[in-house]
Order: sequence, then structure tokens, then C-alpha cells
Amino acid sequence: MTLGQRIQQIRIEHSLSQEEFADKLGTTRQTVSRWELDQTYPEISKIVLISKLFSVSTDSILKNGISTFDVDVEYFTCGVYRGTNCEIVETEKFALMLYCSMRKK
Repeated sequence: MTLGQRIQQIRIEHSLSQEEFADKLGTTRQTVSRWELDQTYPEISKIVLISKLFSVSTDSILKNGISTFDVDVEYFTCGVYRGTNCEIVETEKFALMLYCSMRKK
């Protein structure tokens, strides 16, 4: 189950339309639709608000709502290396290079 599917499940369990759900969270129906379609993800503050308003734990939203975590991994190591014009974030599986330019136009 994806995060979007879990959010949709919570909304439907409380018999709310996307618009009613959005009103309770202080957002728009379009935003809720994008969450439910996994096109975007809610800010952590919205996940906490969903938890409080609908009496569900944040764990139940996130753990049941994100299917991309590798549950067999017992630890996570991350290194960040900074150079003059780039930043590298490296984990056991991935390396991501972020380039920055300090030049002003």
C-alpha cells in the first residue's frame, strides 16, 4: 500500500470527500488528489495533523503507507561530502551529486 492509498483509505473510512478532508487539513482538494495519486507527498506537519484529527498513529500512516523501504536492513549509513561546487550524498545503495553554482548573473 502506498502513502497515497493509505491517506485515501483514512479519508474514506471517515466518509469524507476530498474537499471535506482538505478543509480539515487546511489545504485544497487538488492537493489531496495529488497525495492520493502519489504525485506529491504531504509535509510531515500534515501527516501529524492527519494523525491527530483521525486518531491514527503516524507510524500507521508512514509504515503502512510507504512500500519502498527495505525492511531487512537493520541500519542506514549516510555520508555527505562537500566540495567547492558540489555536494555528494552517499548511502550503501545510492550516491546523489548535487551541483551548485555561486556565479551571479
